[in-house]
Amino acid sequence: MENVVLGLLAHVDRGKTSLSESLLFESGGIKRKGRVDHGDSLLDHDELERKKGITIYAKSVYFSRENKRFFLLDTPGHREFSGEMERALQVLDYGILLLDMKEGIGRREKELWEMAKEAELPLVLFVNKMDLFQGERGRVMEELQSHFPENNFSDCSLLRKKLFEKGGDSPLAEEEELIEAIATSSIESMEEYLESGELSLKTVKSLLGKRSFFPVFFGSALKQEGIDGFLEALILLCEKRKGEETEKKEKEGEEKEEKREERKRG
Repeated sequence: MENVVLGLLAHVDRGKTSLSESLLFESGGIKRKGRVDHGDSLLDHDELERKKGITIYAKSVYFSRENKRFFLLDTPGHREFSGEMERALQVLDYGILLLDMKEGIGRREKELWEMAKEAELPLVLFVNKMDLFQGERGRVMEELQSHFPENNFSDCSLLRKKLFEKGGDSPLAEEEELIEAIATSSIESMEEYLESGELSLKTVKSLLGKRSFFPVFFGSALKQEGIDGFLEALILLCEKRKGEETEKKEKEGEEKEEKREERKRG
């Protein structure tokens, strides 16, 4: 089974814990969703966190679907706990940047974006609380592009495995538009699309991994809306990015550091 590490990145009160509970529930990992305001969420188990209703320490749970096991890290949203969040970034394969468009894109969202950029971390965006947001999805996409103009965002609500299966039904016009939009992420992907009229899943995953393409999803974690499609997309797009050789080098580095500390103490 392939292990993939995901991290939830968001400002406070954007719904990180709610999204965690929704993904666990959708995957069958839990039978009943907890809530921060009820003090029974699975991730916020620290006494101080339950009292304050916020995430202070990075912690993880995992869920499995098909041939993948996802380790989900809930990272602190408050700026004063940024050190804890920065440490978590180093072990992630992908980040899930969680937005609440009723609150908009502010200073903290931009800080999180820059931290992920510095860590070369691929990002998947989930726009939460759409049940409370009165705007259109197109307006959300425009706002993203206005705040991060050098990046390529695509509304991937229609992204499904069937779009990449050979010999399947012809894609709908909206699905074809999505594939074409993703293809514009790089010269290589555009050439592939123009030559074959298709875009391989391998290419899409490569674009995501290189931060050339940022998929955007919409829903309401509290009401379990849009979670099924989001989970399907995570299974489709996300893969283990750190190779065994990298992990081996990291382990060797940790062992050397431990030996140096032992020599100092000795």
